[in-house]
Amino acid sequence: MKYNEFKKAVEGLSKHYEVKNRSGIFQDSVLIEFKGKAVGTVHNGTFDMQIMDGFSLSIPYSKKLYMLMAEFSMTPVAERKEHRWNVIIGRDVDDVEVMAAYRKSGFNGFDFQTSDCVQLDDLKDDNLQFTDEECDLLIKELKRLPDGDRLAKIAKLGKVPAPEVDDD
Repeated sequence: MKYNEFKKAVEGLSKHYEVKNRSGIFQDSVLIEFKGKAVGTVHNGTFDMQIMDGFSLSIPYSKKLYMLMAEFSMTPVAERKEHRWNVIIGRDVDDVEVMAAYRKSGFNGFDFQTSDCVQLDDLKDDNLQFTDEECDLLIKELKRLPDGDRLAKIAKLGKVPAPEVDDD
């Protein structure tokens, strides 16, 4: 189970549930809160799950929450992250580390734009990274443009794995 799927499923149980990624010494662990009180944690170990003192069968959907936590804890940490992609549509012929790529602009849902002079290190930027679903949406939007089939083909060919973001 991917982190985003887990978060959506837990927070969909009730508006009072919240899922938080923890960093620092708790890197790759996830905290689950109900009305601001910690009720569970899924640690970075494959089968490591902790139910906090505040967990009770009286909280809404507690059994479903337990099952979601168990399923998520059985997912290896490396498989919890969703694949991220960059969509590169051109490179500078004089400097291969300078390129043009599609980026997201978060106005009214997803608007896509081309970026100018993106450096290799810039590819870690969240606005330049796409999930599988976002890539599909980009291709769909490109096909609607004049000469869209050609643009969509270029975007498909330019889809490359995004560099990992360091959580320092």
